[in-house]
Amino acid sequence: MNRFHFRIRNAFAALSDRKGRHCDNVLEAIVLARSALDVFAADCVECAMPWIEIADERGNLVATVRLDERKH
Repeated sequence: MNRFHFRIRNAFAALSDRKGRHCDNVLEAIVLARSALDVFAADCVECAMPWIEIADERGNLVATVRLDERKH
């Protein structure tokens, strides 16, 4: 299992996940990020247009999931 770190961002601020989360692979991490964005959308956070950056254990950015790219 790999540890991935999630950084929630928008045009104004960023919240970093310092602890990280274990996922089998980057695809599982992307699914987790998409689920979080679905929760944001349900809570009407769309005006902030957040996105989530996913980094590996070394801090290398491996994926970005954006709220404005999700299917409605």
